[in-house]
Amino acid sequence: MKNNKLITLTTATILFFLSGCGGTDATIEELQDAGKTVVEQGSSQAKKSDIVLDFKTEGTYDLNDYLFPSQILSQKNFRVKTYTGDNDLTDSVYGTPTTTSFYIQTHETDGNQITYKENDKFDALYTLLNDRIQREDDTQSKSVDIVRFADIGDYISNIEERLSLYGLSTTTNLKIQCKLNNTLESKNNYPNILQVVCQSQNALYRGEYFYAKEIGTVLEINSLCTQDLSNELNCTNVVSEYRPLS
Repeated sequence: MKNNKLITLTTATILFFLSGCGGTDATIEELQDAGKTVVEQGSSQAKKSDIVLDFKTEGTYDLNDYLFPSQILSQKNFRVKTYTGDNDLTDSVYGTPTTTSFYIQTHETDGNQITYKENDKFDALYTLLNDRIQREDDTQSKSVDIVRFADIGDYISNIEERLSLYGLSTTTNLKIQCKLNNTLESKNNYPNILQVVCQSQNALYRGEYFYAKEIGTVLEINSLCTQDLSNELNCTNVVSEYRPLS
């Protein structure tokens, strides 16, 4: 993802997950001076990963049908709203709105490869294989594997990556696990929805993604929290919503 991304989860975007643009520049040191800390993966609050991904060639859902829009839908417009001051990253209360931005997402298919651009700049390349989807972008040294065929409750990615919000980066890699969590009849007026939930093992990051069949992303909510010395959370939520032109 580009350097001005609010949330960079290169694997969730994390892999195939897309985030909005904009932000300010806060550093780990500045947050610590303010009495806040980011719990790193190596701390006592982190757990060892025991997730094993099952790269199978059949399952209830082929994620290729949901993660990517059809060829007819070659351009999508997104509105990105940023909220601060939330103290619970698992609820539906986003906090105080601070910024709003927009971007245009396009994609092109060439054989088994799909190239994404945001505002006409390269974002990511996806390669469809029999048992997985591989993601590459200019922030990664190697491709990231995503389970292609999955059932509800299956883990689809196990990510170790740096996470950035408003220029804030952890000094060690976070462990983030993504699960195919649920199906919904509809979301944001789109039918046939898959919900993917990603969470870091230190519980300071959570991503919730909704994909409509043959449409791709319709809504994603990325939440990143800092934690003060009394264990109070201060979370920033970035809500990206597909908004077709009327």
